[in-house]
Amino acid sequence: MGRTVKRPEDWVRYTPEAFGNRDDDDPLTCEIHWLSGSEYRRYRRMIVLKQVHGETKTNIEQINKKILTENVRDIRGYEMAGIAIRSGADLFDHGEPDLVDEILDAVTNVSRLEDGLGKQLTELSAGGAVGTLPSIGIAGTAKSAV
Repeated sequence: MGRTVKRPEDWVRYTPEAFGNRDDDDPLTCEIHWLSGSEYRRYRRMIVLKQVHGETKTNIEQINKKILTENVRDIRGYEMAGIAIRSGADLFDHGEPDLVDEILDAVTNVSRLEDGLGKQLTELSAGGAVGTLPSIGIAGTAKSAV
């Protein structure tokens, strides 16, 4: 598979709900790119499970970081322990787990229309997305990864 180019119109401004953020006068926002079904399947195929000394090891956290790094940008209004968080990689490395999970879910769980356009962001914010893809999730297990 060749390189996938994300068009400017494929990015949307997202306001997370975690910690009452949407009610804040100056809420944290970020731009996200919703994954298509084929992009989601490509990430899932990258997941590796292996047995090491009787223990199951996986690379799910590295895949989640890759998803956030490639599909979250322009984070505004978020600082953690004095560190300005501006990118998906910053979010993964320094963000609060509930916020990381919510944004990861927003990127991976948005239903797609047949013509490839995402549902309206207001539907996502209201929890109205239907037909969502199963999430890889930060706390993914070997069972959910296969």
